[in-house]
Amino acid sequence: MIIEPDSQDSPATMDRPLPLVSVIVPCYNALHTVDATIDSILRNQRPRFDIEIIAIDDGSSDGTLQRLRERADSVRVIAQPGNRGVSCARNAAIEQARGDFVAFCDADDIWMDDKLDRQLALFEDPEVGLVCASGLTFSRTPGDLGPRPWSSRLKRGRVYEDLLSRNFIGTSTTVVRRSALRENRFDTRLRHAEDFDLWLRIARDWKVDFVDAPLIYYRLSPSQASSNWVAMHESRLGIIRRHVDQFPQPWRRRTILSRAMFAYALEHWDIRDFAGARAKLLQAVWLQPLAGRAWIRLLTTLIPGPALTQLLRIKSKQRAKRA
Repeated sequence: MIIEPDSQDSPATMDRPLPLVSVIVPCYNALHTVDATIDSILRNQRPRFDIEIIAIDDGSSDGTLQRLRERADSVRVIAQPGNRGVSCARNAAIEQARGDFVAFCDADDIWMDDKLDRQLALFEDPEVGLVCASGLTFSRTPGDLGPRPWSSRLKRGRVYEDLLSRNFIGTSTTVVRRSALRENRFDTRLRHAEDFDLWLRIARDWKVDFVDAPLIYYRLSPSQASSNWVAMHESRLGIIRRHVDQFPQPWRRRTILSRAMFAYALEHWDIRDFAGARAKLLQAVWLQPLAGRAWIRLLTTLIPGPALTQLLRIKSKQRAKRA
């Protein structure tokens, strides 16, 4: 790992009068998107706190590292040899972070201009270790096609069990108190859902809070194909099973797993994959036979696909009229 020279490393900057936010941007072949990401982070600077951007290149082959070096006046650059994965990249950047808070932003996502200002205010509660937010999704640029809402159904407080049932924390929305990362890092053994695993370990010991508004634009890409989506679900379920093993009551373990299955069923439902939703709902009701809402959804999936799609379209129009 090569840490690029940084003119800001003087002793004077280590004794900062203002809170410092370290924003970690892992980069792999992000030449065409990283400038917009960095610019959006810089627009978050405010008089009451400072920002340092740590961009770690994970063995890019498209000129990303050179582009980052060209922006060394506003970005601390770490060059990681080879493509070691996003967890290794983020962990290496955490080790170099000097901030009171650590934020994460993927190199193809875009922050809204007031993201940090609104989130940092919630850390006045010393028990809050992580603050997240909602976001909007887009395909090319935020203004191109009009972003689709990303509904996160966020929760606050001691949310450990809620988070086990459904991950509602988006990585690029997240700001973490530095002390919450003191003994926690991304698990490099996980190929998927490594962020979910870290949020669970933080939520086990800290409160979570959120800003009830979209604060990022989350870029959709071909890499989020169904094969990766299925692998993500399987990885999350493995993580959930490891965590629920600590609960001695069998009914509690089954309840958490049933709720997780129901949440994954809704993801299939939202894209009109009713067969996939039915499979997850069957698992949900097997784990918790009295799960009424799972039974209702399961029975609804027995309606033929075209008819169910049309029914949902009508109901959506009715809700829009009432709104």
